[in-house]
Amino acid sequence: MAPLSKMTASVILPFDTFGSHLNSANKTTDVDLERKNLAAGKSLADIFNEGEIDGYLVILEFVAHSSEEVQNDITEEWKTAHVIQSQYMCQIVKCLNSECCSPFRTNYCTIFPDCFLPPPIPIKSCSGGLKVDATGHFGSLFQALHFQNVESMKASCFDENCPSLNKKDPSGVTTLQKRKCPRCSKYHSTIKSMKAHKRVCHAKKMCEPEHENEHEENDDEDDGHDNEEEMNLPSNGRNIFEMINAAYNL
Repeated sequence: MAPLSKMTASVILPFDTFGSHLNSANKTTDVDLERKNLAAGKSLADIFNEGEIDGYLVILEFVAHSSEEVQNDITEEWKTAHVIQSQYMCQIVKCLNSECCSPFRTNYCTIFPDCFLPPPIPIKSCSGGLKVDATGHFGSLFQALHFQNVESMKASCFDENCPSLNKKDPSGVTTLQKRKCPRCSKYHSTIKSMKAHKRVCHAKKMCEPEHENEHEENDDEDDGHDNEEEMNLPSNGRNIFEMINAAYNL
């Protein structure tokens, strides 16, 4: 049995098997034809059934999409409590409201008090100690948890240390700033999502105001470092993250 990655690497599923559903701008003009063209579930199910994952055989059955309309109960209020979006990741977790979600069956909330995974933080060792620096190294998950409790090092959102999002446009505003709600500072992976949240956030005041952001966004997308001397690593060759792991028994 071959790994699924090798089995699907050479698979090509044409998008226009039954005719093109796109216009000259590559936008869908025929939704029914698009569904017919992209109904690749049966083909993929047959391919996956010949593979394995971590040594276990894959047993997969394709279930056709129901024609019944599915009720969408996902509101902006629900997303505020359950979802954190970022450039390359989307987290969806339970909330602590027993009227909304069933209780956690493990001690997950003891490890992750905010329920969500903490943002990655690049740490650099300098003469004055540890600091957040784009040229530093991203540590482990538990190190990120620890640094979230250090006020001078914690990140306000998951993408805060993504260099491409911190570049300023001609008006001096970064993409990171554009994606934050001007009322509650909740971060979104797209400005479109932020605007949808902002309308509800402002109308229903579902979030407490933190920072009134004066930047208004008109389109969806469109650091310097000090010269502190880096510390030499200990003679035993252990780096700073190994030292932190040892100190916190991680």
